[in-house]
Formats: sequence, structure tokens, C-alpha cells
Amino acid sequence: MKKLNQAILIEQSEEETRVAIVENSRLAELHIERPEDKPGVGDLYYARVINVLTGLGCAFLDAKTSKNLFLPFSEIVDGKEPKEGQFYIVQVTKEAVRDKGPAVTTNVALPGRYIVYMPLDTSIGISSRIQDRDERSELRLIASELAGSEGVIVRTEASGIAARALKGDLNYQRTIWRSVIKRAKHMDGPGLLFRAPDLAMTTIREAFTDEVEQVLIDGPEEFKALRRYAHSFAPHLTKRIILWKDLTPLFEHYGIEEQIARLMLNKVKLPSGGWIMIEQSEALTAIDVNSGGFTSSEGGPEETAFQLNREAAKEVMYQLRLRNIGGIIIVDFVDMAKREHREQLVQLLTRETSKDKAKIDILPVTRLGLVQITRQRKTPTLAQVLCRECPWCQGSGLLLSPQTVYIQVKKKILRSAPGIPGRRLDVSVHPDVGRLFDKKTISDLSRRLKKEIHIRLDYTLHPNDCKLS
Repeated sequence: MKKLNQAILIEQSEEETRVAIVENSRLAELHIERPEDKPGVGDLYYARVINVLTGLGCAFLDAKTSKNLFLPFSEIVDGKEPKEGQFYIVQVTKEAVRDKGPAVTTNVALPGRYIVYMPLDTSIGISSRIQDRDERSELRLIASELAGSEGVIVRTEASGIAARALKGDLNYQRTIWRSVIKRAKHMDGPGLLFRAPDLAMTTIREAFTDEVEQVLIDGPEEFKALRRYAHSFAPHLTKRIILWKDLTPLFEHYGIEEQIARLMLNKVKLPSGGWIMIEQSEALTAIDVNSGGFTSSEGGPEETAFQLNREAAKEVMYQLRLRNIGGIIIVDFVDMAKREHREQLVQLLTRETSKDKAKIDILPVTRLGLVQITRQRKTPTLAQVLCRECPWCQGSGLLLSPQTVYIQVKKKILRSAPGIPGRRLDVSVHPDVGRLFDKKTISDLSRRLKKEIHIRLDYTLHPNDCKLS
């Protein structure tokens, strides 16, 4: 299997598009898009207010989508409380997750390669990753002249780019906005105004930089479209977009499938012999650092803990990005007595955030060795995209033990059997439970109830259930 250093792999089928971003020969990000008719981040809707909750500071909007849109008052540009029946042009900022509908804002932001255009804002922003003061000042001046009375954010990729390229990018976004306004004026009711670019196109816009050695894609039509798009802003990179023609599937050839399979595991091993355990829930994600068999020959327990925690910190930040875990994350590191070690650990975590485009905040290590991290959440986690809730345990991860169910079934037989007519009683249970009913138990129940008891093994039955007939 050939190794890749820095690359983007795009695999397409009728059912889905998958994008793998590879860094240092390792899967760094995985994005999946399926052709489902649901609001995605960046989509624009013409939506009607159907419910205003003043006490909670939010409103729900109808846009003819499967779930109503959620609009916080803080996301309304004019600052006025909405009224039922009022229409807004809104943009999706967070996709629907579980029972929660998509979150939206009226402060529209249309991203281009070099700028983000905000037609209803007036602020000028420069990416924090552009650190040269002179360049920041120059870009701010250019952006102010181009934006006029509108808002613009200059993106990292604008560094070293000529003013005419920024102007072209801005004018293209303005064209999109004008078409949205025109369409909204002709809408008779709620509906979609603008669909954000698809996953493949968005990836080229966001991630295709000089550092990327190759973009491999297996779809001929999309290959042509991506080349045309890349040529519009980076002609020198166009030849790096390559059509994959091999009969072996792209992800399989480069070992991506194997890495994806490991993403479903809670336990992630560390090179030292330790590991981290990742437990995701609706409220938060808990990550526990375990030393396993790792021991350091120098420095004693404190140095051992520090070395393990440094290794775990890098892996934690990598896994958050790879699995697209957002919200509140609590990491339980191995206890360290030295304050300087705790501070260095937070510094390391902060440095690792530079690889992640999501907004991340990290709080200091507590006396209990806990670190609280918040990571921006816009789309569902990979687990939510790839998996469903277990129908057996309803997502809890727990089932009653066979012994517990066995005891419950015996009690149910004694309680319910007298009310069931006939001299024969069939009891259907899961095989794990049925094996606990030995001949003596069945004989004792039959004698006590004056019925012929038959235990039936049913693999289709829920492990916690039983049926009496």
C-alpha cells in the first residue's frame, strides 16, 4: 500500500461522498455527505416565524424542512424580537442533531476562498492566523475599501494574495447574495433559497493549499468541475487534482477503510503502552487517560505521568478533530503534582489546536487533573453519521444480565401463569436466559403451578424480554 504525506482523497458513489484529509500519512479528517434533503451548514432559507419563546430568547421558524429552524434572538441582526408570521432570510449555522432542529442566524456569511462576505454586517476582520502586523494593516485597508458599508472577514489564504483576487472573490459572493434577495422577493412562502456548495467543492475551497501534494478523486464529472474551480483561484495547483482510475477503491488502496473502522472503538492505544478511553454522550464527551503498562525509567512517578499526559494530549486533540467531536469535553489526565507540568500540558493542548479549524477553548488543569475543552460544533459527529442508537439498549450501552432477567422471568411465571388457561405454558426467552432454566427449576415450577412448563429459546427476542403463552 502506497503512503501519502499530505493529500485529499474524494470517493464518490450514488449513496454518498466521502472526503479524507491525510496529514503525515495519517487520516486527519473524514467528512461524509449523503444526498438527503435536509438543511446543511451554509444553506439559506426563506423562513416564517411560527413560535416565539420570549422567556427563552428564541423563536422557531418554518422553512418546509423536516424539523423547524431554531433562531436565538442574539442571532437577529436588527436586535428586534420577532413576531409570529414574520419572514426572515436565515442561514444554517448548525445542522440538526438528534431531536434538535438546525440552528440559524439572520447575519448571513458567504465564504469564498479568500474572504467571507457579510452583507448585513459592517465589521472588518482579519484571520488571527495572519500574524504579520504590516500585512494585517494592509489587508484591513484593502478590505475596508472593497467592502464599503458591508462586512468582510479576510481569510488565512488571502495572505500574499493580490487585491484584485480579493475583489473578484468578493464580487462573486455579492452576485450570490443578489440572486438570493431576488429569489426571496418572488417566494410565496417558506423554502430553500440557496444550497451551499457540495462537500467536494467546499473541501477544495477550504483545504486545498500549497501544502497538499495531491487531490485524488474517483468521479470523472466532479474531477472536471474541481479542476475548473481550482483554476479560478490557484492555476498552479490544478495539475495536482488527479482522476483515480484504478479498479481498487480509492479508500481501500490507501488504507483509509481500516482507519475508519478504528474510529468506532472507544479505546485508543498510545505508543507508550497507555491508552485513552473516549465516551460520548448527548451532554458531553468524557476522555480518560490510562497509563496501562507505561513506566518511565527516569524521574519517578511525576515524570512518568507528565510524559504520558503529553502523549495523550496530542492524541486527544487529534481524535476530537478526526471524530468531529464538539461541545463540552472533559479530559481526566493522570495526576501531576508540579504546577509547571500542568501549565505545560495546557500549552501543548493549545498548540495542537492550530491544526483544527474549529474554534476551541481550553481551561487550566484542575487540582483533580481534569481539563475542560469546548470545541465548536456545526455538524454531527462521525459516530452520529455512521451509526444509529442500539435498539437493544437504547443507547445506554447496558442490558440486564441474564441472571437478572432469569429471576424476573421466574417471578413473572409465578405471577401470571394462574391467569393463563390450559395445562401447558410456553415461555419464550432469549437463549442467554433460557440456558439458566435447568430441569430441576422447570420441574419445580410445573409442580407448583400444576402446568406443563416449556422454555423456548428465541434469538429474535430482546435479551431483557420474555413471552408467556
